[in-house]
Amino acid sequence: MALLETGATVNTSVYSNFQHGRRVLEKLQEQRSNFIFCDVVVRVENRDFHVHRNVIAASSPFFEAMFCSGLRESYQKVVTVECTSSTAMGEILDYMYTGTVNINPDNVEDVIIGADHLLMSDLRERCADYLLDNLDQSNCLGFREIANRYCLSKLRDAANVMIRRDFEEVVKSEEVLNLTVEGLLGLVADPEIILPNESCIFELVIKWVKFNLLWRRNYLPRLMSTVRLFQLDLKYIKESIESESIISQSPYCREIIAKCLPYLYTVKRERRISETLHDPQFHPRPGTLFDVIVVTSERPPTMLGYVIGEDRWVELATLPAVVANHSSTVLNGRLYVVGGESRDVTSQIHCYDPLRNAWTRRREMLSPAWGHCAVACNGLLYVFGMRIAHDGSMLQAYNPENDEWHYVAPMRLHVRPTLAHTVDGQVIYIVGADGGQTKRYDTVNKCWSTLVPFPSPVEQWWTLALVPVDGDEAYVTDFKRVCAKLNPFDNNWQEEIAMLPRVPSKADCVASCVVDRNVYVFGGSADPSYEHGRRDCYVFDMVSRQWKTIQPTPRPLMNSKNKHVRCALERGEFCLSGARFDYPRSYTNRDEIPTAEDIDVNRDHADDSDNHCTITIVIIIIVIVVIIIIIIIIIIIIIIITTTTTYATRMISLRGK
Repeated sequence: MALLETGATVNTSVYSNFQHGRRVLEKLQEQRSNFIFCDVVVRVENRDFHVHRNVIAASSPFFEAMFCSGLRESYQKVVTVECTSSTAMGEILDYMYTGTVNINPDNVEDVIIGADHLLMSDLRERCADYLLDNLDQSNCLGFREIANRYCLSKLRDAANVMIRRDFEEVVKSEEVLNLTVEGLLGLVADPEIILPNESCIFELVIKWVKFNLLWRRNYLPRLMSTVRLFQLDLKYIKESIESESIISQSPYCREIIAKCLPYLYTVKRERRISETLHDPQFHPRPGTLFDVIVVTSERPPTMLGYVIGEDRWVELATLPAVVANHSSTVLNGRLYVVGGESRDVTSQIHCYDPLRNAWTRRREMLSPAWGHCAVACNGLLYVFGMRIAHDGSMLQAYNPENDEWHYVAPMRLHVRPTLAHTVDGQVIYIVGADGGQTKRYDTVNKCWSTLVPFPSPVEQWWTLALVPVDGDEAYVTDFKRVCAKLNPFDNNWQEEIAMLPRVPSKADCVASCVVDRNVYVFGGSADPSYEHGRRDCYVFDMVSRQWKTIQPTPRPLMNSKNKHVRCALERGEFCLSGARFDYPRSYTNRDEIPTAEDIDVNRDHADDSDNHCTITIVIIIIVIVVIIIIIIIIIIIIIIITTTTTYATRMISLRGK
């Protein structure tokens, strides 16, 4: 007052003590522990919790509504809660007073139930985060059920992703045996599950039924109807399904097997599925994994997939950037395209996800590279190659877990590596174009060693291919004149001219890929100038030691890179994402096989024919409806005439009388 009376100017100040609220809560918790000022009792499972009405009402909208309602509960001294266990309620009340909760596997579900009932969304989300941090293949089914029940969207989405991606591992857990029949049917009906083959579904059904055979036997026919028997091998059906005791004892199961066998004899022999069959049983599941050789070509820019089991080609998602002299490798089931030349030498790296048929851009290399070699080993991607400064001694490594690059031990001698081979997931062998030098890099000890040079003189190293066979051994060959085997145990080369017979193709610089000991060869140069590609494709069986012709590529390929991946089918289509290249069976001469453009034209004609058929059917239906209407009108007229005649006759009779 003295300052105001003298006319002095006074600035206001706001003082904040952020520890005050914490100290108040600590004091309230202390009072609760000593039963001081507690004015209500929360009773759960005959256990009483003495609390302060205003504290729990401020923490829970449920209690706030209860105490402000004016009803009987608003003034009762004892409130009974039956939504959760007493242990969980103790943790919830501690959270109300301290903001701290102890969550563990034994109480997390009860805490979620209580938090949901008491409308404490923040506590419910903290429990969801705990479950998310502990999510794995053994518990994702149960966690998803909790997430669906209490609308935990983030947990539900993460569980769905894991179930679909790791389906084969998830169904090995004990949780799957505790599913209800509706839960199991929903699991196998999910169109986005990824599974190696249909036998996984059959084995799951049998395991689930046998877990409680007495009560679940009656569900077997319903569950077996979800198994797509048409996607199983005839041998598997004979040896594994028909021989299963509970299958042979079920008349319905025997009937559906008997119905599918004629189709298996025809459809499997033709290696295709008739497009007139609309029953989903005839088509693979959208998430079925297929062995596919992915072909990336620079001339023309192409991304194709050869489906090994179906002997056909499909169009895949196009590489985002057009690059030449790039390198590719497969790491953790994904395809990586590294470096190359676009307008200039590039350091870009693109990753292809075969489960989504999509490309993503990854962190660029530390140094751009072209004419290089990329190889996956020990969980990392290694790049040996030339930089802009033409320093071929630099070695870069990429870690996909953290999307980071780093340099590793450089080679002492300048080598431009052309081919690379991994042994024991630890050691990398590289063959260089400079005098055929061969070097060995140990990724664990991070050290280099030098081997004897390549035994044969080679002028054009880019025309050679590395073919891994017989465990850790590998052949370096041009599939014509040059062939030598690398023995990593002796660290030596051995010329093996007769091991890989000359490929029937007349092309040079062919691309190759090895899958299950079969050597696949694609494309190549059609002339010495290396300007024009070819479409020839062959497979060499290492057991029968014979080359066989397979479906040629839809278009000529040149300077292509081939890698084997497991691809998932696109939803609702019996093909990988993109156009199909199914060649008519009537063609006997491979050179007469139409191009992709011809196939597109034929598709357009087929679509026009379908449209004409649809219009014809509509016209026929309209004519039938008109005829029916005319007949109805005629019948009505006849009835009216008959009725009128009868009435007139009666009237005449009455007048006569």
